Amino acid sequence: MVIVLHAVAGLALTFALGRALGLPRGWAALGAAIVAASPLYLFMSVQAMSDVPSLVWTTAAVLAALGSRDRAPWAVAAGAAMAVDVLLRPTNVLALIPVAVALGVSPSRWALFLAGGLPGAVFFFGHSLTAYGSMAATGYGDASVDFATRYVLPSLENYALWMPVLFTPLVVLCLGLPWARSLSGRTRALLVAWILVYGASYATYRCTHETWWYLRFLLPAVPAAVVGALLVVRAVCASVAARPTVALAAAVALAAAGAAWSNHVLHPLRVAGRERRYVELTDWMHRNLPGNAVCLSMQATGAIFYYTDFTFVRWDFVDAASAGRIESAIRDSGQPLYAVLFPFEYTDSKALDRMPGRWIQVGHVDDIVILRRELPPPKA
Repeated sequence: MVIVLHAVAGLALTFALGRALGLPRGWAALGAAIVAASPLYLFMSVQAMSDVPSLVWTTAAVLAALGSRDRAPWAVAAGAAMAVDVLLRPTNVLALIPVAVALGVSPSRWALFLAGGLPGAVFFFGHSLTAYGSMAATGYGDASVDFATRYVLPSLENYALWMPVLFTPLVVLCLGLPWARSLSGRTRALLVAWILVYGASYATYRCTHETWWYLRFLLPAVPAAVVGALLVVRAVCASVAARPTVALAAAVALAAAGAAWSNHVLHPLRVAGRERRYVELTDWMHRNLPGNAVCLSMQATGAIFYYTDFTFVRWDFVDAASAGRIESAIRDSGQPLYAVLFPFEYTDSKALDRMPGRWIQVGHVDDIVILRRELPPPKA
């Protein structure tokens, strides 16, 4: 229910952003409809993940910051929304860039913004210090290893391939924002900074280039891209003296056709059926594994943690320093070791190589493979 409410709020906030930046009601509604009909938005709106909530709180923070230009107390709300945004996902600190553009240089607005964000910041740093031993640490571990410049080109190619599919071809027109001189400099600066900071940052992320649904990390910037694109369309129509109603009708037709085709191809709402394999997996484990089994896993660890009492070891966190200690603990306890691997993990030899022994497949659930380790008898 929380995700559904956020999904509805995301559409309302996209509409509100369009209105705040000068779109008429019909065009702002079209912006919300483009987001609503996006396969990516639909896909992430039925999963308990932070991407759609990140869109909501980022957009809320920017809108509140814009509102503070007319009524300064809105800056407190902007700070509070920014705090929630970062607590949801630490990388949402990127939203501080468009929020800063929206706030402007007023010292009083910044003081109110900081006051609104202070409780969340205290909680964040206190939690990090208690849970991870450092105020700068997060549950994501060392995120620096996940970002590299070698991912930029394939990520940009993925953007070019999938953004027009996921948000209709109209979204490409946001690239014209820097040259839309009929828009105010502040509006252009806000939208360009918002789009650019997320697009550039996640272009260096190791996952972004892999497939269409990894563009979920860009969702916090999607309202800016969609509204920016429609502002460009409006500006072009005004420059060629096109009738506003005709231009809106044409834009609606193009957006509807694009959304219908992309949803037909990608089937975003079928994710529920695919997610059932986690339930089926844990049911299989309860029936077939001994109660003291230790499971080497990564993708399945959430399901193992919440729905079973099995001990698990994240293979992607096992290194040369820890492998020996883990191996000794398993041998001393006499517990059997299993591996629960998704296809991409099964093809990654590191998942098994980090724990020596002969691995025998003992079952599978859908495309998830379950293996048991067999050790040679001890030497006499």
